[in-house]
Amino acid sequence: MRIKKKQRRRWTIFSTFAICIIIYMIYSWNSKIPDSIYLSAGEKNEVNLRLPFNGSIEAQCREVMVSDETHIPSEKINMTLNRPFSIYIPNIGNYELSLKLFGIWNIKNIEVNAIEPEYLLPAGFPVGIYLESDGIFVIGTSKLTDCQGNISEPAKDIVKTGDYIIKMNDQDIPSKESFMRMLNENGMQDVKLTIRRDEKEMEVRVHPVNTAPGEYKLGLWVRDDTQGIGTLTYIDKNNRFGALGHGISDSDTSLLMEADSGCLYEADIYTIIKGSSGSPGSLSGTICYGRDHQYGEISANTVQGIFGTANEKLKEKIQGEWILAGYKQDVHEGPAQIRSNVDGITKDYEVEILEVNTSGSNDHKGIVLQITDEELLQKTGGIVQGMSGSPIIQDGKLIGAVTHVFIQDSTKGYGIFLEEMKQMDSR
Repeated sequence: MRIKKKQRRRWTIFSTFAICIIIYMIYSWNSKIPDSIYLSAGEKNEVNLRLPFNGSIEAQCREVMVSDETHIPSEKINMTLNRPFSIYIPNIGNYELSLKLFGIWNIKNIEVNAIEPEYLLPAGFPVGIYLESDGIFVIGTSKLTDCQGNISEPAKDIVKTGDYIIKMNDQDIPSKESFMRMLNENGMQDVKLTIRRDEKEMEVRVHPVNTAPGEYKLGLWVRDDTQGIGTLTYIDKNNRFGALGHGISDSDTSLLMEADSGCLYEADIYTIIKGSSGSPGSLSGTICYGRDHQYGEISANTVQGIFGTANEKLKEKIQGEWILAGYKQDVHEGPAQIRSNVDGITKDYEVEILEVNTSGSNDHKGIVLQITDEELLQKTGGIVQGMSGSPIIQDGKLIGAVTHVFIQDSTKGYGIFLEEMKQMDSR
Protein backbone atom coordinates (compact mmCIF):
# COMPACT_ATOMS: atom_id res chain seq x y z
CA MET A 1 0.00 0.00 0.00
CA ARG A 2 2.81 2.41 0.90
CA ILE A 3 4.49 1.73 -2.45
CA LYS A 4 1.24 2.41 -4.31
CA LYS A 5 0.72 5.66 -2.38
CA LYS A 6 4.28 6.77 -3.23
CA GLN A 7 3.70 5.90 -6.88
CA ARG A 8 0.43 7.85 -6.94
CA ARG A 9 2.13 10.81 -5.25
CA ARG A 10 4.97 10.74 -7.77
CA TRP A 11 2.52 10.47 -10.63
CA THR A 12 0.52 13.41 -9.27
CA ILE A 13 3.66 15.54 -8.92
CA PHE A 14 4.83 14.55 -12.39
CA SER A 15 1.41 15.25 -13.94
CA THR A 16 1.15 18.63 -12.21
CA PHE A 17 4.67 19.53 -13.36
CA ALA A 18 3.90 18.42 -16.93
CA ILE A 19 0.68 20.44 -17.01
CA CYS A 20 2.54 23.53 -15.72
CA ILE A 21 5.16 23.09 -18.45
CA ILE A 22 2.47 22.79 -21.11
CA ILE A 23 0.67 25.90 -19.81
CA TYR A 24 3.95 27.84 -19.80
CA MET A 25 4.73 26.66 -23.34
CA ILE A 26 1.30 27.70 -24.57
CA TYR A 27 1.60 31.12 -22.92
CA SER A 28 5.12 31.84 -24.18
CA TRP A 29 4.48 30.59 -27.72
CA ASN A 30 1.12 32.33 -27.96
CA SER A 31 2.83 35.73 -27.87
CA LYS A 32 5.01 34.74 -30.85
CA ILE A 33 2.09 33.67 -33.03
CA PRO A 34 0.50 36.43 -35.14
CA ASP A 35 -3.09 37.38 -34.32
CA SER A 36 -3.79 37.73 -38.02
CA ILE A 37 -2.12 37.12 -41.35
CA TYR A 38 -2.74 38.53 -44.82
CA LEU A 39 -2.69 36.30 -47.90
CA SER A 40 -3.21 36.74 -51.62
CA ALA A 41 -6.59 35.39 -52.67
CA GLY A 42 -6.55 32.89 -55.52
CA GLU A 43 -2.87 32.04 -54.99
CA LYS A 44 -0.95 29.40 -53.04
CA ASN A 45 0.62 31.16 -50.05
CA GLU A 46 3.51 29.71 -48.06
CA VAL A 47 3.49 30.28 -44.29
CA ASN A 48 5.99 29.27 -41.60
CA LEU A 49 5.04 29.84 -37.95
CA ARG A 50 8.52 28.70 -36.80
CA LEU A 51 7.25 26.94 -33.66
CA PRO A 52 9.39 24.12 -32.19
CA PHE A 53 6.67 21.51 -31.64
CA ASN A 54 4.18 19.27 -33.38
CA GLY A 55 0.65 20.47 -33.84
CA SER A 56 -2.35 20.69 -36.09
CA ILE A 57 -3.64 23.45 -38.31
CA GLU A 58 -7.32 23.33 -39.05
CA ALA A 59 -9.39 25.59 -41.28
CA GLN A 60 -12.70 26.70 -39.86
CA CYS A 61 -14.22 26.92 -43.36
CA ARG A 62 -14.34 24.39 -46.20
CA GLU A 63 -13.28 27.11 -48.62
CA VAL A 64 -9.81 27.22 -47.02
CA MET A 65 -7.32 24.51 -47.96
CA VAL A 66 -4.05 23.86 -46.12
CA SER A 67 -1.25 21.49 -47.13
CA ASP A 68 2.20 20.46 -45.91
CA GLU A 69 5.17 19.07 -47.85
CA THR A 70 2.95 16.27 -49.20
CA HIS A 71 1.10 18.97 -51.18
CA ILE A 72 -2.22 17.23 -50.51
CA PRO A 73 -4.88 19.89 -49.83
CA SER A 74 -7.00 19.34 -46.74
CA GLU A 75 -9.02 21.21 -44.15
CA LYS A 76 -6.64 19.96 -41.43
CA ILE A 77 -2.98 18.96 -41.30
CA ASN A 78 -0.75 17.56 -38.56
CA MET A 79 2.90 18.56 -38.80
CA THR A 80 6.01 19.96 -37.14
CA LEU A 81 5.23 23.66 -36.91
CA ASN A 82 8.74 24.89 -37.68
CA ARG A 83 8.21 23.76 -41.28
CA PRO A 84 6.46 25.78 -43.98
CA PHE A 85 2.93 24.94 -45.06
CA SER A 86 0.65 26.30 -47.75
CA ILE A 87 -2.74 27.99 -47.60
CA TYR A 88 -5.03 28.42 -50.59
CA ILE A 89 -8.14 30.59 -50.43
CA PRO A 90 -9.97 31.16 -53.73
CA ASN A 91 -11.97 34.24 -52.74
CA ILE A 92 -11.38 37.55 -50.96
CA GLY A 93 -12.65 37.52 -47.38
CA ASN A 94 -11.90 36.92 -43.71
CA TYR A 95 -11.34 33.38 -42.44
CA GLU A 96 -9.94 31.58 -39.37
CA LEU A 97 -7.33 28.92 -38.68
CA SER A 98 -7.23 26.92 -35.44
CA LEU A 99 -3.77 26.04 -34.11
CA LYS A 100 -3.49 23.17 -31.62
CA LEU A 101 -0.53 21.90 -29.63
CA PHE A 102 0.04 18.19 -30.39
CA GLY A 103 -3.34 18.32 -32.10
CA ILE A 104 -5.08 18.50 -28.68
CA TRP A 105 -4.73 21.83 -26.85
CA ASN A 106 -5.96 24.90 -28.68
CA ILE A 107 -3.19 27.53 -28.65
CA LYS A 108 -4.66 30.24 -30.80
CA ASN A 109 -7.18 31.08 -33.49
CA ILE A 110 -5.51 33.05 -36.27
CA GLU A 111 -7.54 35.47 -38.38
CA VAL A 112 -6.74 35.02 -42.07
CA ASN A 113 -7.44 37.92 -44.42
CA ALA A 114 -7.48 36.97 -48.10
CA ILE A 115 -6.94 40.07 -50.24
CA GLU A 116 -5.99 41.02 -53.79
CA PRO A 117 -2.23 40.82 -54.46
CA GLU A 118 -0.80 44.35 -54.28
CA TYR A 119 2.10 45.89 -56.16
CA LEU A 120 3.99 48.90 -54.84
CA LEU A 121 6.71 51.22 -56.11
CA PRO A 122 9.56 51.41 -53.56
CA ALA A 123 11.08 54.88 -53.18
CA GLY A 124 14.04 55.20 -50.82
CA PHE A 125 14.95 58.87 -51.27
CA PRO A 126 14.78 61.77 -48.76
CA VAL A 127 11.73 64.02 -48.49
CA GLY A 128 10.95 67.12 -46.49
CA ILE A 129 8.00 66.79 -44.13
CA TYR A 130 5.90 69.72 -42.89
CA LEU A 131 3.00 69.16 -40.49
CA GLU A 132 0.46 71.55 -39.02
CA SER A 133 -0.92 70.42 -35.67
CA ASP A 134 -4.62 69.79 -35.13
CA GLY A 135 -4.95 72.61 -32.62
CA ILE A 136 -2.34 74.61 -30.72
CA PHE A 137 -0.01 72.07 -29.12
CA VAL A 138 1.03 72.74 -25.52
CA ILE A 139 4.69 72.00 -24.77
CA GLY A 140 4.55 73.13 -21.14
CA THR A 141 3.81 75.93 -18.69
CA SER A 142 6.08 78.59 -17.20
CA LYS A 143 6.13 81.35 -14.59
CA LEU A 144 5.44 84.96 -15.55
CA THR A 145 6.31 88.35 -14.04
CA ASP A 146 3.58 91.00 -14.30
CA CYS A 147 4.03 94.78 -14.63
CA GLN A 148 4.16 95.14 -10.83
CA GLY A 149 6.92 92.52 -10.46
CA ASN A 150 4.64 89.77 -9.13
CA ILE A 151 5.53 86.22 -10.19
CA SER A 152 2.86 83.61 -10.96
CA GLU A 153 2.19 80.54 -13.12
CA PRO A 154 -1.43 81.00 -14.22
CA ALA A 155 -1.84 77.82 -16.30
CA LYS A 156 -0.16 75.43 -13.85
CA ASP A 157 -2.25 72.27 -13.17
CA ILE A 158 -4.96 73.64 -15.51
CA VAL A 159 -3.37 73.17 -18.92
CA LYS A 160 -0.98 70.24 -19.31
CA THR A 161 1.83 69.17 -21.62
CA GLY A 162 0.33 67.37 -24.60
CA ASP A 163 -2.96 69.29 -24.58
CA TYR A 164 -4.31 70.78 -27.80
CA ILE A 165 -6.03 74.18 -27.54
CA ILE A 166 -8.75 74.25 -30.18
CA LYS A 167 -10.83 77.28 -29.16
CA MET A 168 -10.51 80.49 -27.17
CA ASN A 169 -13.76 81.97 -25.86
CA ASP A 170 -15.63 79.67 -28.29
CA GLN A 171 -13.70 80.97 -31.30
CA ASP A 172 -11.51 78.77 -33.51
CA ILE A 173 -7.76 79.40 -33.39
CA PRO A 174 -6.20 79.15 -36.89
CA SER A 175 -2.57 79.54 -35.77
CA LYS A 176 -0.17 80.33 -32.94
CA GLU A 177 -0.07 83.96 -34.08
CA SER A 178 -3.88 84.12 -33.91
CA PHE A 179 -3.74 82.68 -30.40
CA MET A 180 -1.43 85.50 -29.25
CA ARG A 181 -3.49 88.20 -30.98
CA MET A 182 -6.78 86.92 -29.52
CA LEU A 183 -5.23 86.77 -26.05
CA ASN A 184 -4.07 90.40 -26.22
CA GLU A 185 -7.51 91.49 -27.44
CA ASN A 186 -9.11 89.65 -24.50
CA GLY A 187 -7.15 91.72 -21.97
CA MET A 188 -7.38 90.88 -18.26
CA GLN A 189 -10.63 88.91 -18.43
CA ASP A 190 -10.51 85.19 -17.71
CA VAL A 191 -9.95 83.18 -20.87
CA LYS A 192 -12.11 80.16 -21.63
CA LEU A 193 -10.02 77.55 -23.45
CA THR A 194 -11.46 74.50 -25.16
CA ILE A 195 -8.76 71.84 -25.05
CA ARG A 196 -8.42 68.27 -26.28
CA ARG A 197 -6.73 65.89 -23.87
CA ASP A 198 -6.47 62.14 -24.51
CA GLU A 199 -9.05 62.46 -27.32
CA LYS A 200 -11.58 64.13 -25.00
CA GLU A 201 -12.63 67.78 -25.17
CA MET A 202 -12.99 69.91 -22.06
CA GLU A 203 -13.22 73.57 -21.09
CA VAL A 204 -10.91 75.32 -18.64
CA ARG A 205 -10.47 78.93 -17.50
CA VAL A 206 -7.17 80.73 -17.04
CA HIS A 207 -6.57 84.26 -15.78
CA PRO A 208 -4.08 86.14 -18.01
CA VAL A 209 -1.06 88.03 -16.71
CA ASN A 210 -0.32 91.56 -17.93
CA THR A 211 3.43 91.32 -18.63
CA ALA A 212 3.83 94.63 -20.53
CA PRO A 213 1.59 97.46 -21.76
CA GLY A 214 -1.00 95.84 -24.08
CA GLU A 215 0.59 92.42 -23.71
CA TYR A 216 -1.11 89.49 -21.94
CA LYS A 217 0.14 85.94 -21.47
CA LEU A 218 -0.96 82.62 -19.95
CA GLY A 219 2.51 81.19 -19.33
CA LEU A 220 2.16 78.56 -22.06
CA TRP A 221 4.83 77.25 -24.41
CA VAL A 222 3.03 76.27 -27.60
CA ARG A 223 3.62 75.37 -31.24
CA ASP A 224 1.41 74.75 -34.23
CA ASP A 225 3.72 73.03 -36.71
CA THR A 226 6.81 70.87 -37.07
CA GLN A 227 9.13 69.78 -39.87
CA GLY A 228 11.92 67.36 -40.62
CA ILE A 229 13.61 65.11 -43.18
CA GLY A 230 12.89 61.41 -43.62
CA THR A 231 12.75 58.75 -46.32
CA LEU A 232 9.80 57.94 -48.56
CA THR A 233 8.93 54.24 -48.45
CA TYR A 234 6.45 53.57 -51.27
CA ILE A 235 3.68 54.70 -53.57
CA ASP A 236 0.73 52.43 -54.41
CA LYS A 237 -1.51 52.20 -57.48
CA ASN A 238 -3.95 54.69 -55.93
CA ASN A 239 -1.18 57.31 -55.57
CA ARG A 240 -1.10 56.85 -51.79
CA PHE A 241 2.35 57.17 -50.23
CA GLY A 242 3.83 55.90 -46.99
CA ALA A 243 6.99 57.21 -45.32
CA LEU A 244 9.17 56.98 -42.20
CA GLY A 245 7.66 53.83 -40.66
CA HIS A 246 7.05 55.81 -37.47
CA GLY A 247 5.30 59.04 -36.59
CA ILE A 248 6.58 62.61 -36.33
CA SER A 249 6.86 63.48 -32.64
CA ASP A 250 7.30 66.82 -30.94
CA SER A 251 11.00 67.45 -30.35
CA ASP A 252 10.51 68.75 -26.79
CA THR A 253 7.93 66.32 -25.41
CA SER A 254 8.50 63.25 -27.66
CA LEU A 255 4.69 63.00 -28.02
CA LEU A 256 3.21 62.07 -31.38
CA MET A 257 2.00 65.20 -33.14
CA GLU A 258 -1.72 65.14 -33.92
CA ALA A 259 -1.72 66.57 -37.43
CA ASP A 260 -4.46 68.56 -39.13
CA SER A 261 -2.69 68.77 -42.48
CA GLY A 262 0.75 68.75 -44.01
CA CYS A 263 2.85 68.63 -47.15
CA LEU A 264 5.68 66.58 -48.58
CA TYR A 265 8.52 68.52 -50.23
CA GLU A 266 11.78 67.97 -52.04
CA ALA A 267 14.82 67.67 -49.79
CA ASP A 268 18.55 67.80 -50.46
CA ILE A 269 21.12 66.02 -48.27
CA TYR A 270 24.41 67.90 -47.96
CA THR A 271 26.11 66.36 -44.90
CA ILE A 272 26.41 62.85 -43.45
CA ILE A 273 27.35 62.54 -39.79
CA LYS A 274 28.52 58.95 -39.39
CA GLY A 275 27.12 56.86 -36.58
CA SER A 276 29.22 55.06 -33.99
CA SER A 277 28.74 53.16 -30.74
CA GLY A 278 26.71 55.32 -28.36
CA SER A 279 26.34 58.12 -30.92
CA PRO A 280 23.78 57.73 -33.71
CA GLY A 281 24.61 59.63 -36.87
CA SER A 282 22.32 61.73 -39.05
CA LEU A 283 21.65 63.06 -42.50
CA SER A 284 21.60 66.85 -42.60
CA GLY A 285 19.91 68.68 -45.43
CA THR A 286 17.51 71.37 -46.54
CA ILE A 287 13.79 71.25 -47.29
CA CYS A 288 12.84 72.99 -50.52
CA TYR A 289 9.57 74.73 -49.63
CA GLY A 290 7.24 76.20 -52.21
CA ARG A 291 4.51 74.91 -54.50
CA ASP A 292 6.99 74.02 -57.27
CA HIS A 293 8.85 71.70 -54.88
CA GLN A 294 5.79 70.02 -53.36
CA TYR A 295 5.47 66.23 -53.66
CA GLY A 296 2.00 65.74 -52.19
CA GLU A 297 -0.29 66.25 -49.24
CA ILE A 298 -0.05 64.48 -45.87
CA SER A 299 -3.33 63.21 -44.46
CA ALA A 300 -2.20 61.19 -41.41
CA ASN A 301 0.65 61.16 -38.89
CA THR A 302 0.60 57.83 -37.04
CA VAL A 303 2.79 55.52 -34.98
CA GLN A 304 3.26 53.41 -38.13
CA GLY A 305 4.32 56.29 -40.36
CA ILE A 306 3.02 59.28 -42.29
CA PHE A 307 0.60 58.79 -45.17
CA GLY A 308 -0.91 60.92 -47.90
CA THR A 309 -1.52 61.44 -51.60
CA ALA A 310 1.30 61.86 -54.12
CA ASN A 311 1.19 64.41 -56.95
CA GLU A 312 2.52 64.00 -60.49
CA LYS A 313 5.92 65.43 -59.57
CA LEU A 314 6.50 62.70 -56.98
CA LYS A 315 5.30 59.93 -59.30
CA GLU A 316 7.75 61.09 -61.96
CA LYS A 317 10.56 61.22 -59.39
CA ILE A 318 10.43 57.53 -58.44
CA GLN A 319 12.44 55.23 -60.69
CA GLY A 320 12.26 51.45 -60.73
CA GLU A 321 9.80 48.60 -61.06
CA TRP A 322 6.58 47.85 -59.22
CA ILE A 323 7.13 44.91 -56.88
CA LEU A 324 4.84 42.65 -54.88
CA ALA A 325 3.92 43.66 -51.34
CA GLY A 326 5.17 41.11 -48.81
CA TYR A 327 3.28 40.08 -45.68
CA LYS A 328 4.59 39.22 -42.24
CA GLN A 329 4.80 35.50 -43.02
CA ASP A 330 7.03 36.30 -46.03
CA VAL A 331 9.71 37.87 -43.82
CA HIS A 332 12.48 35.57 -42.61
CA GLU A 333 15.97 35.72 -41.15
CA GLY A 334 18.65 36.04 -43.78
CA PRO A 335 19.85 38.39 -46.55
CA ALA A 336 17.77 41.36 -47.70
CA GLN A 337 18.29 44.85 -49.10
CA ILE A 338 17.35 48.37 -48.09
CA ARG A 339 16.84 51.11 -50.66
CA SER A 340 18.26 54.43 -49.58
CA ASN A 341 19.74 57.68 -50.83
CA VAL A 342 22.46 59.17 -48.65
CA ASP A 343 24.61 60.88 -51.28
CA GLY A 344 22.29 61.88 -54.12
CA ILE A 345 21.99 58.38 -55.61
CA THR A 346 19.16 56.00 -54.76
CA LYS A 347 20.40 52.42 -54.63
CA ASP A 348 20.01 49.11 -52.82
CA TYR A 349 22.36 48.11 -50.00
CA GLU A 350 22.84 44.65 -48.48
CA VAL A 351 21.53 43.91 -44.99
CA GLU A 352 20.93 40.82 -42.86
CA ILE A 353 17.62 40.28 -41.08
CA LEU A 354 18.56 38.94 -37.64
CA GLU A 355 15.17 38.57 -35.93
CA VAL A 356 11.50 38.51 -36.92
CA ASN A 357 8.77 39.10 -34.33
CA THR A 358 5.27 38.78 -35.78
CA SER A 359 3.38 39.28 -32.51
CA GLY A 360 1.12 42.30 -32.27
CA SER A 361 3.16 43.96 -29.50
CA ASN A 362 5.73 45.67 -31.75
CA ASP A 363 4.22 48.60 -33.66
CA HIS A 364 7.38 49.45 -35.55
CA LYS A 365 10.08 47.10 -34.25
CA GLY A 366 9.06 43.70 -35.60
CA ILE A 367 12.21 43.35 -37.70
CA VAL A 368 15.79 43.48 -36.40
CA LEU A 369 18.36 44.02 -39.16
CA GLN A 370 22.05 44.71 -39.56
CA ILE A 371 23.81 46.63 -42.30
CA THR A 372 26.36 44.37 -44.03
CA ASP A 373 27.06 46.47 -47.12
CA GLU A 374 30.62 47.79 -46.91
CA GLU A 375 29.87 50.80 -49.11
CA LEU A 376 27.04 52.00 -46.85
CA LEU A 377 29.10 51.31 -43.73
CA GLN A 378 31.88 53.48 -45.12
CA LYS A 379 29.45 56.30 -45.91
CA THR A 380 27.25 56.35 -42.81
CA GLY A 381 28.61 53.85 -40.28
CA GLY A 382 25.27 52.02 -40.49
CA ILE A 383 21.76 53.35 -39.89
CA VAL A 384 21.53 57.09 -39.25
CA GLN A 385 18.70 59.50 -38.50
CA GLY A 386 17.04 60.46 -41.76
CA MET A 387 17.12 56.90 -43.13
CA SER A 388 13.85 56.05 -41.36
CA GLY A 389 11.44 54.87 -44.03
CA SER A 390 14.07 53.23 -46.24
CA PRO A 391 12.27 50.31 -47.93
CA ILE A 392 13.32 46.78 -46.93
CA ILE A 393 13.20 44.32 -49.83
CA GLN A 394 13.54 40.54 -49.47
CA ASP A 395 13.06 37.83 -52.10
CA GLY A 396 11.84 40.45 -54.56
CA LYS A 397 9.06 41.70 -52.26
CA LEU A 398 8.70 44.97 -50.36
CA ILE A 399 8.39 43.74 -46.77
CA GLY A 400 8.95 46.77 -44.54
CA ALA A 401 10.85 49.95 -43.72
CA VAL A 402 13.77 50.92 -41.48
CA THR A 403 12.58 52.76 -38.35
CA HIS A 404 15.24 53.02 -35.61
CA VAL A 405 18.95 52.57 -35.00
CA PHE A 406 20.49 50.76 -32.03
CA ILE A 407 22.24 53.44 -29.95
CA GLN A 408 25.08 51.12 -28.92
CA ASP A 409 25.56 49.59 -32.38
CA SER A 410 24.81 51.84 -35.35
CA THR A 411 25.09 48.92 -37.78
CA LYS A 412 21.89 47.45 -36.32
CA GLY A 413 18.36 48.74 -36.13
CA TYR A 414 14.65 48.02 -36.23
CA GLY A 415 12.19 47.83 -39.05
CA ILE A 416 8.41 47.86 -39.33
CA PHE A 417 6.44 45.34 -41.37
CA LEU A 418 4.96 46.79 -44.55
CA GLU A 419 1.72 45.05 -43.60
CA GLU A 420 1.39 47.29 -40.53
CA MET A 421 1.98 50.45 -42.57
CA LYS A 422 -0.62 49.45 -45.17
CA GLN A 423 -3.14 48.50 -42.49
CA MET A 424 -2.83 51.93 -40.88
CA ASP A 425 -3.05 53.74 -44.21
CA SER A 426 -6.27 51.90 -45.09
CA ARG A 427 -8.09 53.03 -41.92
